[in-house]
Amino acid sequence: MAAQKNGRNEEALSAYREVLRSRPDLTPARVNLALLLLQMKRLEEALPELKAARKLDPRNPSLPWQIAQVLVQLKRPAQAVEPLRAVVALAPRDPQSRGALAQLLASTGQSDEALQQWKTLAAQVPNSPDAAFNAGSLAASLKRWKEAATWLRRAKTLSDKARPDDPRPALQLARVLFESGATREAETLLTDGARRFADVPEFGALLAQVRLARGDKAGATRALQNLLPKVPVNAQTAPGRARLLADIARLQSQQKQWKEAAISWSAAIKLQPKDANLCASYADASMRSGDKKTAISQFREALQLAPKRDDLRLMLARALADGGDDDKAAIEYSIVLSSRPRNATILAEQAHLWERQKNLSAALGNWKRIETVAPDKVMPVLQSARLLSQLGRESEALTKFQQALKLSPKEPDALLGAARLEEKSGQNARAQTHWRAFVAARPRYFPAFAALVENASKQRQTASAANFLRPILTRAPENPLAFDAILRAFEAENAREKGRIYVKEFVRKFPNAIAPRRALDKFDLENARRKLQQLETRDKNSAAAPKEKTPNTASKNTTAPNAAAPNAIAPNAAFPSATLPEARRFPKRDASRSATIEYSIARKNVRCHVTRRARFLNHTTGLLA
Repeated sequence: MAAQKNGRNEEALSAYREVLRSRPDLTPARVNLALLLLQMKRLEEALPELKAARKLDPRNPSLPWQIAQVLVQLKRPAQAVEPLRAVVALAPRDPQSRGALAQLLASTGQSDEALQQWKTLAAQVPNSPDAAFNAGSLAASLKRWKEAATWLRRAKTLSDKARPDDPRPALQLARVLFESGATREAETLLTDGARRFADVPEFGALLAQVRLARGDKAGATRALQNLLPKVPVNAQTAPGRARLLADIARLQSQQKQWKEAAISWSAAIKLQPKDANLCASYADASMRSGDKKTAISQFREALQLAPKRDDLRLMLARALADGGDDDKAAIEYSIVLSSRPRNATILAEQAHLWERQKNLSAALGNWKRIETVAPDKVMPVLQSARLLSQLGRESEALTKFQQALKLSPKEPDALLGAARLEEKSGQNARAQTHWRAFVAARPRYFPAFAALVENASKQRQTASAANFLRPILTRAPENPLAFDAILRAFEAENAREKGRIYVKEFVRKFPNAIAPRRALDKFDLENARRKLQQLETRDKNSAAAPKEKTPNTASKNTTAPNAAAPNAIAPNAAFPSATLPEARRFPKRDASRSATIEYSIARKNVRCHVTRRARFLNHTTGLLA
């Protein structure tokens, strides 16, 4: 002990160890040796000595206290919890040890137990604003807003009496009230706090958020701007003023006031010119306000301040690409990818850049690299398939689409791409399967209906396709292409009336639906025109043929082709819509008389049909066109 007192530490260590070799249970020697090692900063050697001393004197709270302190200094806080619990058990009325235990429990993630320790301490020391404040803050971190507000109100009351210059309880209580939805009370508290603590910009910033949440954007702006004159411009207050300006800029950005935000960021940078984050925020606001030149220069400035930050270089690359400088953007992307070669997002952005530069092969290379990075993702496979198709490598593209379908069998884009390429390569049966799956997945993509029906028509399977589409069209009958395609397909298979019956079913079932009625009218109109043209041709041919003598037994009701009737319709009239039934069959007669009668009947039927549907066609003339 004399050697230790005179600073001869090594001599004292040797003497203590000599004593302990003969008397290992001598507690004072063991404690003094541990304290000397602590004094000499030899923590690892002191720890076992303290543990041994604790075993010799288990009722001494200072020994587990020292052990806990050593473990914290050695960055082993989880191990320090047990000795601190022992200290609290040995000295339950000691506020320092209980507070230390609560802080240690909170730092190690044991928040519920830490909160209980703070509440116990607050009950033991009812006049301590710190215990109530810590209990409220910890409850707030657990999002127990009601409990947190109770403790923080108590802390504020105690702090206003004991430490009226402490802004923490009022500010924390306002945050809790804001988070719990009590914005009116929070605004009142913050308004008072902003008046009392003019040098604390957090009050104005939070007041601005509260007012903004209540819809008072003008009041939010005033709250922050009112703080600026209270913060003097000098070297000492520059960081605080810069933070305040940054808060104003963020608030303006939230309101999408990009030009005003850029001005605020610029003012903040003048106070903190070496802050890369401020430069990046200024650049982002400038970019959004349309000032691309300033944005690019600020991103470059931020990158000079922090050259190893890939996120800033990536922002610069995006700004260059957005500004149309694709060559420089490609260089920046390449630099970023040199350090992050497996980043799928950056590879995808560079691929889009290559594609914009018409460098489809380079873009394809990037998507293939993304496939290796994310082999279970369907998107890069689809992009590769799309680019292969654009490059004319349709066989490889089809393989990629089929690979995408293995990863995601119901992926609409893969189904569409595979169906188109399979149909193009003559694989109509597989294409039909994929067309059907695509229509089921995307019933609002109308061109797919026509493609499905046309593909089925090639295989003489129109009826099967129509039956497949029936429930889909029943759910959404306003399909402007499906009914047209079905009618054409049935006509191509010489089953025109089947198509008409199919569409008529929808017309009857959905009387207010325009698409099936329009398709039927259009189909009938085309057939009527074609029939009239055929009749006109036959009429002309009959008129040009040599006249033959006929017996006088002709019907008196026979009408000449060009007879003038009161309601006659010109042969070449173009009707908006008409439904013309099949021509009536007559026994064999001479061509002229047969054509005359058939043509008259056709004109009469067309005229009656037009009269019957005139009112409907007035509403659908645009669709028919």
